Amino acid sequence: LVDWECVMGVNLVNQHLSFYTMTGVRKFDYPPSFSYQEPWWDNYRLLGDYIGRICMALSSGEQINHTLMLQPNTTAWMYFSRRVRNTEIDTIRTGFKNLVYRMEQHRIEYDLGSENVIRTLGSVDGKIFRVGKRDYTLVVIPPDMENLDRSTVDLLRKYMENGGQILSFTQNITRVDGKESTEVAELASRFPGKWQEADSLDQPEALALLALDDFTMTDHTRNGMLYHQRRILDDGQLLFLVNSHASSKASATLSMKGKYVTRFDPMSGEITDYPAEGKDEKVTFHVDLEPAGSALFAVTDQKLSGVNKYTPEPSIRNEVQPTGPVTVKRESENLLVLNYLDLKTPKTDLKEVYFMVAQDSLFREKGIKTGNPWHHRIQYKKNYLDLDSLFREDPGFEVSYHFTVNPSLKDTLLKSVKAVVEQPGLWQINLNGHPLTQSEDQFWIDREFPVFAIGKFLKAGENILTLTAPRMTVQSEVMPVYILGDFLVLPGERGFEIAPGELTTMGSWKEAGLPFYSQKVSYTQPFTVEKPGQVKYKISLTKWSGPLAEVLVNGKPAGLIAWSPYELDITRFLNEGTNNITVRVCGSLKNTFGFFYTKNNRWIFGPGAWNFGPAKLPSASGYFLLDYGMMEAFKVFASPAN
Repeated sequence: LVDWECVMGVNLVNQHLSFYTMTGVRKFDYPPSFSYQEPWWDNYRLLGDYIGRICMALSSGEQINHTLMLQPNTTAWMYFSRRVRNTEIDTIRTGFKNLVYRMEQHRIEYDLGSENVIRTLGSVDGKIFRVGKRDYTLVVIPPDMENLDRSTVDLLRKYMENGGQILSFTQNITRVDGKESTEVAELASRFPGKWQEADSLDQPEALALLALDDFTMTDHTRNGMLYHQRRILDDGQLLFLVNSHASSKASATLSMKGKYVTRFDPMSGEITDYPAEGKDEKVTFHVDLEPAGSALFAVTDQKLSGVNKYTPEPSIRNEVQPTGPVTVKRESENLLVLNYLDLKTPKTDLKEVYFMVAQDSLFREKGIKTGNPWHHRIQYKKNYLDLDSLFREDPGFEVSYHFTVNPSLKDTLLKSVKAVVEQPGLWQINLNGHPLTQSEDQFWIDREFPVFAIGKFLKAGENILTLTAPRMTVQSEVMPVYILGDFLVLPGERGFEIAPGELTTMGSWKEAGLPFYSQKVSYTQPFTVEKPGQVKYKISLTKWSGPLAEVLVNGKPAGLIAWSPYELDITRFLNEGTNNITVRVCGSLKNTFGFFYTKNNRWIFGPGAWNFGPAKLPSASGYFLLDYGMMEAFKVFASPAN
């Protein structure tokens, strides 16, 4: 996503968001949080440095385009109404967006022109249509444009009279300043050779007008999602290429003015010369990009100094067979999420309800008609905190969470089990009638998530954890409770139950008893290698799922794998002989904090995704969880070092 944003012109990325605390419904506010709570946070510098280098590069020099495409904003405003939604606006938006995508797919370089900006900064100088400091030799009118501002028409008339060029995808501009007019049609008929019309961007005549003399890119794979941006520098050009297709590779041949091509690796910071052929003051080179891959190049007339020598990928490589089996280790405690509960107040006795339903019911009963005042809302000064005055005489309430412990779970494992309960200062906490005491200097995931040792009060079969609030407060958000320990979480009659066992094999975490687990699992294999200086070794992940994977060689960090082709050079970390290679797959908080009852088929989810759950606790099959884990053993490949 960040590559796509940057290649389209964004050069400052402000990621959303970082929580002070995840207490209450805040954890559901457009996750993830970019902070210490995330299991991948210790490794985030890799991506952070990448984004920083890309943004620095795309802030350097200037993007100089000579085609200006007008935006149909004034046309859309003609159809806007606050009372009735006009679908014509959707038609205009979709048509214009599709044209923009088609321009990108044809590698056409252009700027978008707002008539409001043109009114203030627009001018004409001979055959040049100027907006601020940018000069354009071609103006494009999109197909859904029906209206032009008077100031735009006047500038276009002067531009045409001076010999300017227009490419129009419509003959239907029938209004000026919103009033019916034939003025634009008459202007087009006056200059038939300069005001050219086309029905489609694919017409050869249209593409010929939009073609560039100093840059060509032949897209060999044509997956429809290969984008580029050029930046003009005093001593050359920068070229950023992005393949935004999630599953298809991209391949292209490029030709630009210059003599030398240098590749910058924004991930590592390395700078390497790149193979290219020069002819007639132009240089031609080929690029292959992985799915969701990108590349950054400099094209210059002078060879850059201090650049690493290009080393092609070896054409021959042999798989190194492991000398032992894969050992699997869960790195943190497993957990069970309790998000269905009983709620008892002087007026209400709800049984086995989803926590969001319970908390909204609680706040409404206590006088706040909108339910939880903190959910997807922003406090102004103390307007929500001041609501606490509603509850000064409140008699309180009780919340109970039920969960099952399989009778075969050994007492030694039971004793280490813990519970995480948010905001313990608001209620008395009991397990099976026994008061619980907060463990000192311990927290789980968030510093405001305290831990309680509950093992000595657990029993086989049903257990009940109870929160008793002496009075209602505006901060009394009824949240899930989390049970932690060295156990498996397996499907029960409804939901899940705590059962004995350990993760010992490769495969899906959720299928193996870690459905809510968010941390890391290590997979270790021994390999025997020849002298590393004479052979180059790469580790390759085949079937796996997770935000990223840490690689360790003989216990020492060797790097990270997070994107295609899911390989890492580990040569310099190996010793001659036997080496233990570990891949530590990292999860995410999605499976810990949910949402759980909406299918994961959208690109983004907001707080509303947590609002609804089944009326009663569903079976395990009713949960929609991401499938993390190492599904197939990783491989090591050897190839000649030179």
